Amino acid sequence: MRRKHRFLASILQPFLPVFVGGLLVFAETAMEEQASEGLERAASISALILRLRNENFKQWNSFPGIPRNEKVRWDRAFAFHVIFQPGKLGNCVSFSYLPRKMNAIHPTEPIVVARSASLKFPSGTQALRGMDIDIDQGEFVSLVGPSGCGKSTFLRLVAGLLTATEGSISVAGQNPTSARRGLHPCGFVFQSPNLLPWRTVLDNILLPLELDGVARPEREARARMWLDRVGLADFAKAWPAQLSGGMRMRVSIARALASQPRILLMDEPFAALDDITRGRLQEDLLRLRTSEGFTTIFVTHNVAEAAFLSDRVAVVSARPGRIAAQTAVEFGQPRDADLRGEPAFAAKVREIGQLLSGAAT
Repeated sequence: MRRKHRFLASILQPFLPVFVGGLLVFAETAMEEQASEGLERAASISALILRLRNENFKQWNSFPGIPRNEKVRWDRAFAFHVIFQPGKLGNCVSFSYLPRKMNAIHPTEPIVVARSASLKFPSGTQALRGMDIDIDQGEFVSLVGPSGCGKSTFLRLVAGLLTATEGSISVAGQNPTSARRGLHPCGFVFQSPNLLPWRTVLDNILLPLELDGVARPEREARARMWLDRVGLADFAKAWPAQLSGGMRMRVSIARALASQPRILLMDEPFAALDDITRGRLQEDLLRLRTSEGFTTIFVTHNVAEAAFLSDRVAVVSARPGRIAAQTAVEFGQPRDADLRGEPAFAAKVREIGQLLSGAAT
């Protein structure tokens, strides 16, 4: 028995300084933030992930609930997953040590880069030819273009679901498949919510976390947090068939964001909704994007929707698709429903429409 204990001690000994250091930083941070608004936000969420940079733990990041600091380039990180009971900071029910290498990205470097990206399907259809675009970290870019021009295909290339037959696409300096499996995952929201009818709302959000092997306490805390963030906390045990179309789409968005993606890919998610529901979900999406800081690539045929949501709109030509024109949308953040009635908004919608008409010919 004593020999067994010595063997376990020899294995655990190298990790003790890291574990103790993490606890000390956690305690110090909690005390320093006691009077701050940041702590109130942290205390209100169910799952808090502390990312501690470098072995000396001099700096740290926390999310979700607290915006990420994207301005610091970091080479290594130790991730400590700390699960709290809602509203009870300091009532720690789980603590795990997950050493993890971080692939550093300088804030001036785009997170998605397409260079002469082309895709030809085995059937002979040339979907994309010479796609060139850079998308910065935290940017919201909408792709508009005629039907069948390859917008959705481009999303699948970024997600690593398809591979370019010519040219290249990189995500965080890696090929899309490696990035998706590493520290820069993509969340995908399709036009249809694609909820499993035999699983409750909560269980649908839990599904990708289960597949990722996330521990049960953390995945349930994270799923419930996102249900609350999209306004469906009271529908956790409901079945998809009991929800409206807008509510099902909220579940789909929550499911995508529960995996904490660096990039959110959205393929006409609001196309089938009525105008009132679509407007509300657009505003909800902007609110979530502002608080979480994820990069968004959004496909839509609705020019006004692109103008309202985006930092930049890229117009895709008729098939084979390529970037025919781009325009910046400089309305700033936050944006609300009143923006849609302003003359500057109408002018931007008109400008995008003209660019789209030129690309379709």
